[in-house]
Amino acid sequence: MKALGLSKSTYYHWKHYQTSRHDKQDTILKSQIFEIWKNNYKAYGYPRITIAMRRLGVVIGPNRVYRLMQELGIRSLMGRRFKKPGTHVDYSQRPNLIKNHPIGTIWRADITYLELRPGTWVYLSTIFDQASK
Repeated sequence: MKALGLSKSTYYHWKHYQTSRHDKQDTILKSQIFEIWKNNYKAYGYPRITIAMRRLGVVIGPNRVYRLMQELGIRSLMGRRFKKPGTHVDYSQRPNLIKNHPIGTIWRADITYLELRPGTWVYLSTIFDQASK
């Protein structure tokens, strides 16, 4: 014992150690979790495995399933679906000041460059009334 650097109490504790009820139960649950995971194409994560276990009549919580899956080194092979981020506007919307004005009060203009032939450019300028678009 002294050669290993262990005390007598450590040796006797190891020699008479019995696995706890909780550890025995975890071993059984691990085999069930692994079978459910394998039989479902390795696509089930801890929430679905928890539901499947409860359908089998096993009372178990999701945190315990998560912990046991980590100990087994298994996880769902399915990724999360892409969620498009929502648009969040931090400022209030401004009123449309151009809409609903009488004809002839608001005018818009645009300039476009057009290439008639290589090296020859012309400018097209358009002016129109906003109300009659």
